[in-house]
Amino acid sequence: MNERRAPSEADLTDNTKLTANHWGVARALVKDGRVMSLRGHPGDPEPSMINDNILSSLQGGARILRPAIRKSWLEGRAADVPRGRDAFVEVSWDKALDLVCQELTRVKAELGNESVFAGS
Repeated sequence: MNERRAPSEADLTDNTKLTANHWGVARALVKDGRVMSLRGHPGDPEPSMINDNILSSLQGGARILRPAIRKSWLEGRAADVPRGRDAFVEVSWDKALDLVCQELTRVKAELGNESVFAGS
């Protein structure tokens, strides 16, 4: 059984924000735009301890900071370069979102809605 206590109303200050993920709802203590701690939601009798691992991943060295796309795909020659043997090029979020939208539109037009898998 989870030994952690849910925060009291006194724990929830103006600099906390609600956040949610696969493991439940939590209160994030935010200072200077950075999440400093996560605490279980007061209404959750057994908040998941998995949320404790999120903080280390937010600023971790393995975190991807910007979208990156295979260079050969951007150049229109993705079929020439096997996956895993290509360089990645960082692009802006706007560019990445535009490319995703264009590709989803293309796939849907050519192959239909059922060709887009949006689940896990």
